[in-house]
Amino acid sequence: QEALESAGREGMQEIAGLEARVDSLLEELSDVHQDLEDTRVTAQAASVKISELEPALQAKEVARAELEQRNTGLEEELDGQMRDLESVRVERDRALSEAAALTAAVRATKDERHVETQSGEFQRTFLESELAE
Repeated sequence: QEALESAGREGMQEIAGLEARVDSLLEELSDVHQDLEDTRVTAQAASVKISELEPALQAKEVARAELEQRNTGLEEELDGQMRDLESVRVERDRALSEAAALTAAVRATKDERHVETQSGEFQRTFLESELAE
């Protein structure tokens, strides 16, 4: 009988240990369940936030595309202006060359007239001195 009672006590202790282990596992399971619920709530909140941000993201993409298109247009306009500027520079250089050639021609003509005038004065002076004699 003692052996049975001893075995019964051991069995009861083993059952109490198993019950404690089951309680501990149930607590862990409850914690895991709470973590899963928290994760679900967080995921749901993130999904709502993503839904709220989606239009802003789309608007940003549209704005980015518009800016890229505008930038391309401005680059093309700038390229055209640079070509126009180069054409104006070439035309200016040509005009400056023509002006320099005309200035040289005017100077040459002026110098030639000056020489003719001096020659004419010399001839007049010479003739007047010849006549005076």
